[in-house]
Amino acid sequence: MSNETDHYSNLSDQLVKHESDRGAVLVGIAVIDENLELLLRATFSQNDAGAKQSVETLFAANGPLNTFWAKCHFACALGLLPRCLFSDLDKMRRLRNRFAHQRTSVDFNDKEVKEIVDSISVANSYRQKLKGKIYKMSQPSPKAFTAELRILESGYIKYSKGCFAICVIEAVAYMEMATSFLKKGGLELARVLSEKCRHGYSVTSRLEHLKKTQLRTKVGTSIV
Repeated sequence: MSNETDHYSNLSDQLVKHESDRGAVLVGIAVIDENLELLLRATFSQNDAGAKQSVETLFAANGPLNTFWAKCHFACALGLLPRCLFSDLDKMRRLRNRFAHQRTSVDFNDKEVKEIVDSISVANSYRQKLKGKIYKMSQPSPKAFTAELRILESGYIKYSKGCFAICVIEAVAYMEMATSFLKKGGLELARVLSEKCRHGYSVTSRLEHLKKTQLRTKVGTSIV
């Protein structure tokens, strides 16, 4: 198994098997936040000490890009995030706030939590996968989807918790790819990726939208 596959599988195991419902949401959003910061950092100049210090100031505790929501808006303004992903990040932010600030106990059986998870754009496609209408287990799978199969093989888990974990993996996978494109082709190429994925950023959506483009050969990297 490749290191990349291990990375996604370890994340899915942590969220589904080793975290409480609250822990899964807080850790999942923290991982997305970390990858979002890496994506943004890849856009900035690191050529001299002054530039590096300015970048650190942006992400410092009182900096303008310290919060998750500020990072989301800035990445969207730069054209690095498809609108559907930006919308999903807003829903995940609302989900985090519900778990973080609710005085009474909240879990993935909560009606509002279920509604938020179901409203995330990739949730519907995985609802179909769980019904066996799109994929058969014997079919070859993209790397990130291997982690999704591990979630389905975990035995009994709350549906919404498993679905949330898959949504986190999809968001992280997109941001890692966008960061790679930025480093190899600059903002222009990363914006092309965002535009191509405007109708869906999941692994399967990216395969569908990008398989006929020149992004694979231009960047020299796999799209999954």
